Amino acid sequence: MPIIGLLSDSHGQAELTQKAANILLKNHADLIIHLGDICSTEVLDALAMHYPPSHTKAGTQVEVHLVFGNSDYDYKSLGVYAHSLGLIVDHPTGYLKLSDGRTLAYTHGHEHRTLSTLIANHTPFICHGHTHRKTDFQQDQSRIINPGAFTRVTIPTVATLNTDTDELTFHPVPSS
Repeated sequence: MPIIGLLSDSHGQAELTQKAANILLKNHADLIIHLGDICSTEVLDALAMHYPPSHTKAGTQVEVHLVFGNSDYDYKSLGVYAHSLGLIVDHPTGYLKLSDGRTLAYTHGHEHRTLSTLIANHTPFICHGHTHRKTDFQQDQSRIINPGAFTRVTIPTVATLNTDTDELTFHPVPSS
């Protein structure tokens, strides 16, 4: 899984989520992680998509992992619905073992103790949402990434992380 697509804070914006997921796939994402504040079943529907013909997994369902955020008040029902669509719920924190043995952890980010623990454990990659600010910085031995958001921002963004080269690219999501 060299390229991971990251998005967060959809806040019920299903149409923008669909555009965002298409941008991630167009930029060769092998899987997608939604970092919480989904807020509607329509956003989950937008994430339940298939790889395009140009992808090596053409026609199969996109592997989508997700966690819920502080605005996902009915996260249990959303989780049941997500499972019914074939989406992978890793709430409150998910972990992916990368091909080189490093770990990528993801959570929404509103639980500061969780983020502190991941940093204290020297987790190589920590992805989160919540702040609505796209970020990419190093703290101790952890690289902390936030792909941005769809609301309360000037330009909605998502990101792709190439785990072979550690290259992170932010992608704008047109809102109209």
